[in-house]
Amino acid sequence: MPSFLFARARGFDWFLFYPMPFAVNKVSVIVACLGVTAAGFAAGVWGYYNARRTRLDEIASDAQHCALAFQPRSLSRLTATRIDESVPPYLNLKKLLVRLNNAHPRLQHISLYRWMPRAGQFLCLAADAGQPDSPQVARPGDAFPDAGASDDADALRALRDGTVVLNENHADKFGRWVSAYMRLDTDGGNDILCIDASKRLWQAALLNQAFIPALYVWLLLGIPLAGYVMSRRYSRQSLLIRKLGAAVEQSAIPMLILDAAGVTEYVNQGWCALSQFSRQDIVGQRWIERISRAMPDEKVARIQQLFHEGKTWTEDLELERKNRERISASVTCTPIRNAKAKGRIVGYILIFADRTELQRQAAEMRHARERAEAADKAKGVFLATMSHEVRTPLNGILGFSDLLLDTNLSAEQREYVLAIHTSGEALVQLTGDILDYSCAESGRLQLKPEPCEPRDVVEEALDIVAPRAAAKKLQLLHDISPDVPERVLIDGGRLRQVLVNLVGNAIKFTPAGEVEVTVRVAAAAETVTPISPISPITQPQDAPAANSLTLEFSVRDTGIGISAEDQTRLFRPFVQLDSSNARRYGGAGLGLAISYDLVRLMGGSVSVTSERDKGSMFSFTVRCAALESGGVKTARLAGKRIAVVTRETSLRRELERELAAQGATPFALAMEQLGEAAAAPAWDLAVVDCDETTLLHLRAYLMVPDRWRVDSVLGLIDVGMDNEQRKILRPYFRALVSKPVHHRLLIEKLARKPSGDTGASENSSEL
Repeated sequence: MPSFLFARARGFDWFLFYPMPFAVNKVSVIVACLGVTAAGFAAGVWGYYNARRTRLDEIASDAQHCALAFQPRSLSRLTATRIDESVPPYLNLKKLLVRLNNAHPRLQHISLYRWMPRAGQFLCLAADAGQPDSPQVARPGDAFPDAGASDDADALRALRDGTVVLNENHADKFGRWVSAYMRLDTDGGNDILCIDASKRLWQAALLNQAFIPALYVWLLLGIPLAGYVMSRRYSRQSLLIRKLGAAVEQSAIPMLILDAAGVTEYVNQGWCALSQFSRQDIVGQRWIERISRAMPDEKVARIQQLFHEGKTWTEDLELERKNRERISASVTCTPIRNAKAKGRIVGYILIFADRTELQRQAAEMRHARERAEAADKAKGVFLATMSHEVRTPLNGILGFSDLLLDTNLSAEQREYVLAIHTSGEALVQLTGDILDYSCAESGRLQLKPEPCEPRDVVEEALDIVAPRAAAKKLQLLHDISPDVPERVLIDGGRLRQVLVNLVGNAIKFTPAGEVEVTVRVAAAAETVTPISPISPITQPQDAPAANSLTLEFSVRDTGIGISAEDQTRLFRPFVQLDSSNARRYGGAGLGLAISYDLVRLMGGSVSVTSERDKGSMFSFTVRCAALESGGVKTARLAGKRIAVVTRETSLRRELERELAAQGATPFALAMEQLGEAAAAPAWDLAVVDCDETTLLHLRAYLMVPDRWRVDSVLGLIDVGMDNEQRKILRPYFRALVSKPVHHRLLIEKLARKPSGDTGASENSSEL
């Protein structure tokens, strides 16, 4: 390892940032520190009370020694009044008190009091050691500072018991004191010696005596504890450095460590394996000089400039091994800075990555991608070509099978021809889906926006799938919101293709009930939760900025439904949610994938809401531009009372909604009530759903009854109804209109005045 790393390790920087739990258990250290602190405090408390006891003994001893210096005869001559100030015994006594005060530096004041029980006064000053200029000077006869209405307890107890009485909290007007009282052996036995020591100095001396043992304990116990913690940290740090060194040495990643001048201090085994140089060949030499033979001069100059800038840098270099073999490597250089020397660079760490193998793998992957792209392109061309080639004979088969169905065939022959026709339609649909999917996958799918009417697109899509719905006796419904523009600019063919796929799937997986398509204008704040992208496709083409809007189409069915876990796989190509569905319902699984790509191309998104056995609803949005309608909408059936005769509630709601939008008054009516009240009918026009019940009802008549108003009744028939049934219905209706109903055609036929040709058929599906 380089010398500067070891120097760093030997310093104390690690003590600041190294985590405590790795070195020593933090709880144990805290408990030990608290124990040392508590032991120091205990030693301090012991020292405090021991010093206090010693000091109290000393002041008591001082009081006893001072009491021996007084002569009873001289004290008996004093009167403890102002008269004593001029007599020699008082002056001699005061000098004695001054000498005693100076002989005991621990004492701040020595006084002599006499017990004189007079009215309002008990202890009087006989003499003190105060100087005339002292702020605490007192005169003979002054009252004892703490005496008043009652005697001072400590002084009186000393006078009574003849022992030294101590008071640690004596306070007067001059301050706070630690006082000692001692009775003097005089003739009257009424003199008391009082010595005072400053409370502040007393406490300071005690605290000083308490701190010394606490400091000794803290030093004696704290220093070994700190040494133990530091040694544990140091040993752990040393172990970490050894592990780090072993990891660097044994790492397969080539690594060099340089000093500030660029001279190699350390190389690991990974570098030796990469360059095939030994440590003796590299250590102590300038690294750039060793590799400069494999690089141009401008590259060497650039690397030297990067070293000079002192920043972390990464470069792709061409190195030369010891055997003169050239290799490509990526080098990352990171400067090492000394935090204590204001960020001065003390070395560099170089990490190498051999890119030779990566470049070889990248070349192989690039070649494989090019081959895959070529194969994909060939596949797309093949699919497009084959789809066109297959469609031509299939269209011939379908055309001639249609012609063959119009001829007189036996039941068995008709069954065979229908099978041929159905299979041909399935093949045409499959080839179209494959062609569209290949175009979408290759990004060649383009839109051709043209003016079209959303209502016509929906109705044309329903017409395409109507035979399949009629075969399963399903109701095909649609609802166009009034705010949807009559004409928009969009690729109507692709929009119709999406609707055919979604409605066709709904019919395929709906055994009974209805399929409904709704269209509305989506608000700007509304968004459809999109399904995750499945296949690559070009970016959606933006709708024209002028009059742009978003249309939302929904296809609802009452089919078998889809579970929540299967909904995420719906739009994947060639996927059936259940393997049994492919056999039961058929299909290649491309319709939804193509619809998904087309919707994305038209700037929209797709969502699905479904539940098992409760039906499904597929919704998608497209962006388009609204165009001027060029006309004024009028209520063509204003004031008309129109009877709606149908057993299907959903169909009746659709018809009543459209009739009411044209100003009519629609209402439900039963088939039996249609011919009643001929003289004063309750309705002006009638729309009858010609189902099996209607056929049975009409067959009961041998001829059209007089009360039956043929000119005012329109019949709705399934697109798959045969000619025999149509012949039965024609005499009873002004016109027959195929389902799913084209709303505008129905309104036009209802608004048209009767022409007198009561038996003529005006069914759009027959034109």
